[in-house]
Amino acid sequence: MQAPSSPSWRRRPRHACQPACACADFATRRAPMPRGKTPLLLALVVAGAACCAPPRVQALDCAGALTYQVTFEGTWTQASHPQAWVPSAHWSAPVVAAHASGYVMWEAGGIATQGVKSVAETGSTLAIKNELGDAVAGGTVKEFDTGSNIFQGGVGSTTMEVTASCGFPLASAVSMIAPSPDWMAGVSGLDLCDHQTGRWKSAVQIDCPPVDAGTDSGTTLQAANQPTVPKEPISFLGLQFGEDPAPVAAMSFVAQLPDGCDVPASADVNSDGAQNVIDIVESVNAVVDGLGGASACTYDVNADGAVNISDVVLMVDAVLGCGAA
Repeated sequence: MQAPSSPSWRRRPRHACQPACACADFATRRAPMPRGKTPLLLALVVAGAACCAPPRVQALDCAGALTYQVTFEGTWTQASHPQAWVPSAHWSAPVVAAHASGYVMWEAGGIATQGVKSVAETGSTLAIKNELGDAVAGGTVKEFDTGSNIFQGGVGSTTMEVTASCGFPLASAVSMIAPSPDWMAGVSGLDLCDHQTGRWKSAVQIDCPPVDAGTDSGTTLQAANQPTVPKEPISFLGLQFGEDPAPVAAMSFVAQLPDGCDVPASADVNSDGAQNVIDIVESVNAVVDGLGGASACTYDVNADGAVNISDVVLMVDAVLGCGAA
């Protein structure tokens, strides 16, 4: 039998900050208390998070930041694409960005920006880098990098680097299939965070099919310019590369981990499927205990090789939903 509910005027808003709520939350959540002579700032961080942060049990965020080595590798050959290959096949300098969900570099069904149009038609990265710079200023892109042109008959590779972070877990990239009317390859909105574990992915490899930017109506690699007005939606190429075309490139994202760490740190340090005060307290205890070496890997969320107050602050940020701390 359920107890009668109390009058609405007596109810306390869920997760609202109330005086001395930290102690109540510690008791109800059975969170471990910080050990030792915890610095005042750490204690305040823990109390504030315990007061205001509801347990997050779905779509865990990854805490801190992690740098990835990004490799773009052309796999476009005469053998793999006999219908669409020329000896002068090459790739323009790819551009890769780490960004939030509010930014879209390109996507199937979308309309190409001027920057994507310039990449797909000419290989020029000037316009798209200007767009990315505006997005950085607007808070939807964390950072971006540019590789080198690849003049090896459609194969070869170039390496870049981007840092994904809490709130900016996605990666997008683009490079021109050259020569071509407006064809390109890359990735769109690749999520580098494992939202089931709250842990950054150690490595991701993805095949890149040929894509039509929808800005030129040419149908062969060396067709004359035929501007498409208005632009058509971006789509995956079919007939020009075969009914079920093989990928023309591959991209890999490899996490740059601290020495001695095999996997990235987790924002759900106790692996209970939730992000809450318990994870923050465990992070505080790791700082107080002075963990180092391999034992620190679970708590080193900014991957700088040390466990300190910065990691606690970043853990709070993840618990609060990224960008709130």
